[in-house]
Amino acid sequence: MKPHPALVSSISLSAGLAVGLWLGRPAPAKQGDVPATNVAMAATVDAAGRPWIGRKPVADVVPTADWEARLRAAGAFTGQRRWRELQKLAESIPAGHFQEIRELAKRVLVAESGDMFRWALLAAWAEKDPRDLLAAAGREKSRQERSQMELSALRSLARTDPEEALALAGKVPQVSQRQQLLGAVLAGMAETDPKRALEQLEKLPASMQRAVRPELIEALAAREPRMAAEMALKTDRGQRWGGGEQRLGTVLGTWMQSDPDGALEWFRALPEEVRKRRNVVESFQGMQWGDPATGLRFLELLPRSQGRDDSQAQMIDSLARKDPEALRAWAAGRTD
Repeated sequence: MKPHPALVSSISLSAGLAVGLWLGRPAPAKQGDVPATNVAMAATVDAAGRPWIGRKPVADVVPTADWEARLRAAGAFTGQRRWRELQKLAESIPAGHFQEIRELAKRVLVAESGDMFRWALLAAWAEKDPRDLLAAAGREKSRQERSQMELSALRSLARTDPEEALALAGKVPQVSQRQQLLGAVLAGMAETDPKRALEQLEKLPASMQRAVRPELIEALAAREPRMAAEMALKTDRGQRWGGGEQRLGTVLGTWMQSDPDGALEWFRALPEEVRKRRNVVESFQGMQWGDPATGLRFLELLPRSQGRDDSQAQMIDSLARKDPEALRAWAAGRTD
């Protein structure tokens, strides 16, 4: 599993402080309330009346020495094996102990291993207990860390309780930060209910729609790639600076991995002026490592150019090493 795009979103220092102050400020105390340090901690139950497990005390204790040894062992691997081991370790953390293990990992893991585990831990934390992660974000001193925690928590919460996630994001007073958080919420909604996510997008002011649409498009690419591609293409045509061009290439790259025939059919129907765009061409180049045979099929639909010829030569070389029989079949079917 790759680190989710939401995790790598970065909020500016000054604006990030505004979000942290808002999400982390205490809620007004009411009779019978437990003191809260975060908007998400303002009630002991959620909007549907369900108890919030993030407030529940945890009696058991995670053995520090055991976890320190496991962290060191996972961090000692190299390459993809290291990422897989750190990811599995993060996913095995018991609910209620993420902050404890997070602090331990800061002391045990260094450099690249520390970064890998941090991403894996945030993803697992957001998946298992987004409210607890949001509460921890309100106590986080690092502005960058806090913003990453808030974004991943709200995106995960939106998959199971979109109304609560929308309400929390909507309470942030700073406009640009509210847009960032709403983008994360809509992306989470798109992973479980694309239609509802699009309906919610249409309810936003036009300026905010433009700001959050890119993240929604990327989230839709994995579940509804045709819808995402149409949105990216429409966005590109409607924006002065052509920002959708890069998103179209990204969507196509994702679509080609899951349904190359469907992506090929859709791509073939596009006007030549769209098919020859640089970022669209670049979206195929990575296929030389994973699926050069499919990459060659797409390249045949591109107008002749130096970039296309270079990419084709690289894919042919890659396919010759990976699957000589497939290369011979491709060459036999050509008429030029």
